[in-house]
Amino acid sequence: MVEESSKSPDVLSSIMDAAIKNFAEKGYEGARVDEIARDANVNKATIYYHIGGKEALYKAVLSRVLTSGADMIVENVGKASTPEEKVAAYVDTILNGVLAGREDFTRIMMREMAGGGADIPHDVLDNMMRKILGTAVGLVSVGVEQGKLAPASPILIHMMIVGGIAFMRATEGLRAKHQGATMELDPRIVNEMKSGLSDQITKILLHGLTLREERKMNPTGESSGVGKQQKP
Repeated sequence: MVEESSKSPDVLSSIMDAAIKNFAEKGYEGARVDEIARDANVNKATIYYHIGGKEALYKAVLSRVLTSGADMIVENVGKASTPEEKVAAYVDTILNGVLAGREDFTRIMMREMAGGGADIPHDVLDNMMRKILGTAVGLVSVGVEQGKLAPASPILIHMMIVGGIAFMRATEGLRAKHQGATMELDPRIVNEMKSGLSDQITKILLHGLTLREERKMNPTGESSGVGKQQKP
């Protein structure tokens, strides 16, 4: 066991990894600090000394991933030039940055989404949503102003991306069991799922968001008349 006085980053990392695993498997209500301590190979008192009780530990887990993820999205989208590149950066950062290699955390977020986010600390959620949705709002606004993207709800776009990716990650085991049936339908389906997921999601989004001269729409959804012969 690690002594309470230890402040090694490795100790904190072990605690956080064990906490994520337990919260993913059992949810907030089912997870126990003593089991997390055992999995982290530390004394229970060590967790209370460094972080606090279960509520503080859960907040630390969510804050660690959500805050860093939000900052990553803001940074990468900010580096992109065109609206189309910003959409691609938004999708790729969530898929290959925020949620990459974090299947347990994806399961935690799926639990929270199903439960209405009841256990997510308000300040953590508020900080994350301000940064992420602020980026999404800016992305759509710039695209619309430049005539590149159609007006759309930034919240809906964000939920489509996160929800789709999270569900894909959470159902990997289930889909693997039924891969044979999918292969019988069309082998390309399985092969496409294994590579280029970020590009596929971006392509689908841009197909719906990108303005085309022959079907530009005004914010009310009515045809703008571009490319149509006007009646006398």
